Amino acid sequence: FAPDEVGGVAREKAFDSVGCLVASAWQGADPGLGQDQWTVADGPAGQAEAVARVLDGRASGLTANDVTIGVADDEVAPYLARILGDLGTPTRDAAGTPLTDTGPVRLLSAVAAHIDDTGGFASLAALARHPDMERALGDTPADGQEAASDLDAYHAGHLPGAAPGQDEWLAVDDTGFKKRDAAEGGRAQRLGALAASIDDLLGELAEGADPRPLAEWVGPIRRFMEGVYAGRGEMAREAGDPAARECRLALEGTAKLLDALDTVPAPLANAPAAACTALQLLVEEAGRARPLPPPHMDTAIELMGWLELRLDDAPLLVVTGFNEGRVPKSQRGDAFLPGPLRTALGLPDADHRSARDAYALGSVLASGRNVHMVSGRRDAKGDPLRPSRLAFRTPDPDELVARARKAFPKDGLAMTGGGAGGDGTKGPLAMRPLPRPDVAVPTSVSVTSLGSYLNCPYDFFLERVLGLEEAGDSGHEIDALLFGGFVHTVLEDWGRSGAAADSSKPGAIERSLMAALEARFGQRFGDHPVPAAHLQRAHIAARLRAFASWQAEWRAQGWAIMELEWGPEARVDLGGLALRGRIDRIDVNRSQKAWALLDYKTGEQGSSPEKVHGPRKEDGAWFGFQLPLYSLLAKELHGKVAAELEIDEAVLPAAQLGYINLPRDTRKTGVRLAEWQPEEVEEGIGAAGEVAKEIAAGGYLPRDASDKERARVLGNGTRRDPLRQALVGEGLLGDPGMSGEENGEDDS
Repeated sequence: FAPDEVGGVAREKAFDSVGCLVASAWQGADPGLGQDQWTVADGPAGQAEAVARVLDGRASGLTANDVTIGVADDEVAPYLARILGDLGTPTRDAAGTPLTDTGPVRLLSAVAAHIDDTGGFASLAALARHPDMERALGDTPADGQEAASDLDAYHAGHLPGAAPGQDEWLAVDDTGFKKRDAAEGGRAQRLGALAASIDDLLGELAEGADPRPLAEWVGPIRRFMEGVYAGRGEMAREAGDPAARECRLALEGTAKLLDALDTVPAPLANAPAAACTALQLLVEEAGRARPLPPPHMDTAIELMGWLELRLDDAPLLVVTGFNEGRVPKSQRGDAFLPGPLRTALGLPDADHRSARDAYALGSVLASGRNVHMVSGRRDAKGDPLRPSRLAFRTPDPDELVARARKAFPKDGLAMTGGGAGGDGTKGPLAMRPLPRPDVAVPTSVSVTSLGSYLNCPYDFFLERVLGLEEAGDSGHEIDALLFGGFVHTVLEDWGRSGAAADSSKPGAIERSLMAALEARFGQRFGDHPVPAAHLQRAHIAARLRAFASWQAEWRAQGWAIMELEWGPEARVDLGGLALRGRIDRIDVNRSQKAWALLDYKTGEQGSSPEKVHGPRKEDGAWFGFQLPLYSLLAKELHGKVAAELEIDEAVLPAAQLGYINLPRDTRKTGVRLAEWQPEEVEEGIGAAGEVAKEIAAGGYLPRDASDKERARVLGNGTRRDPLRQALVGEGLLGDPGMSGEENGEDDS
């Protein structure tokens, strides 16, 4: 039934006498793919967007039954469902949903991990975040809806390695900690209640480390599932919601697996096993179960696997995942049946798979349908991909070069190929307007936020106006923001210690610093933080020892601490906004009749004020304002400083501005004073005032719908972060950027 010629290979050469492919005949065969039939996108989201553009340009007048989307790479399917669904085009995955991908089985897997990881915070957090567990805890004192944010905040502030006991959750006093680190008063109590509620739901499973016969775990597992999903099955029958339907089918499938576990032959059923072992066995069996069938939807576009596409007859076919390792599919080496042995035995080998996929592609392209192939440059993890070798099968050398340039452009990112709206400004995926919540213009601004506004006005809006912040528990060490804030707090404790803060003896200063470090570390991180935190404590101690030596010399030169964490009592106006800020340290030198406004910095390099603030030599522009604005805040102190220096306020010199650096390279520990002239500081304050006026006028939102205005407010910051990209409608994949002040300050 094969045509006379497929992919340039005659039928009599392509197949043997029984109709099987002759692999050698297909090596190098040109399947007939045209350049206009091939798009190269970035990652899975980019591939889904490319499909949307193809549908927008080629599916006019077609129904859902006239379109099929091929999925050669399974990780693209969720992106297709989300992006096309957002555009009002639902999809239906013909392969169905594996039972292991459903909520109930994922919950059992999370329970197994939690029981196996006795006392682990990460496994407890993962279990508490499961949506079905959140619903089950919704009517308890723990409140499952609050659990995720409480756990994220607790992890960010305390980095626990083990989950504390019910009455051992840390509750840190706000004194000395910035906004990011402050723990709400009731969080510790809520988390204790959460852990207790989870143990109540788990019942006997919570203490499942003691082995018992395998069959005896069936009852506790059933009772746990009933406690979580009570009534959900009947509700799903009436709801008609696809998610509810999937939950019902998954519960039915899980019940059958439990029935099977309950009827295991006696010799196996009586074998002792821990609860986690029984749960892991159940999840493994779920992996072997038949996938759940997708619901029928007349308006949905069918998603089909690569090998089924040859038998499909939809007029429009778009294939994603057209990459090496997917088409043809790679196979890991077999220790007992390596490639040469498979070839010698006549078993399918790499050449056979390549021939099979070349024939499949040639058949699809020769079918007369409208076919478009989409390759990706990266997978979901960001690892690089190559287009399928079949994309480069052409006898024309010039065409081969053109395809290589298309696959690997100089910019490395730009999407190429056919499809309407490929420039991202037209078609179904034109950038949506930026969200504009109805919120009041801010009435105040902090000294550190003005620089972030210059970098990305919309980022400023998200964080400083709306108060949004990232939360998660992926960190396994003290991050830069928490590190800086913690060191600040230790230094403040030392600075308020009395005699040690006024000493010029390194040993006395060091002993006071080490005592403050140990006290704060125990209060902040408890007895069982993540392992990296202990190592970082040693790094902090090394920096503080170097600081003690510098501080002794600084004090010997006559410099004394006058104020710590000082902020003005009266309103300080800047461009119509109230200026907020706290100065880490104000020192005076009576012998030199001088004073200094100093900021602690724990950045790796120990930068100079000029490098962080400007002005730039090329254009005189300022890009940071913290230290110049310190001098504006400190005007309220002029009288007090003059009295300390025993001079008349009228002749009080300008404050010196600088950083006290505590970098990783302890040889660079010490003060870096700015070399600005007073008039330059005034210029910096003036530039900050102009930024404040722009903020007061709502300049963080686009004034119109033009691309120029969109580019202005997005600046440089949002584009580097995938979550922010999603907020502004630019996809989910991107290069994550660093965020946060290196010194851990908020100044709010």
